[in-house]
Amino acid sequence: LYQTHDVATIHMKPFLEELIQSISNSFSAQEKHVTLTYKIDDVVLETDMAIPIALILNELISNAFKYAFNFKKSGIIDINFTNDEKNIHIIVKDDVLRSFGCKW
Repeated sequence: LYQTHDVATIHMKPFLEELIQSISNSFSAQEKHVTLTYKIDDVVLETDMAIPIALILNELISNAFKYAFNFKKSGIIDINFTNDEKNIHIIVKDDVLRSFGCKW
């Protein structure tokens, strides 16, 4: 977060894409093929709002990698971070019929 010039705000699309890739890379040593799909709106947020969102997403995605595919060798994790001008919606779901999300 602090590698940008402006630490007061964060452009969420590139930041979350990098976060998702980093999480995926950390689980790549597992013997499972997990496909990540995502839709991320380009929203600019203040850093004190971006940090908890990043922590929540990190936990949801990591848990999907760890627990969703215990009985499968492959799967899909779908991540949506959308803004409807009033709320930000976060949905992380896998193809094992689980879905988690929140709204601000």
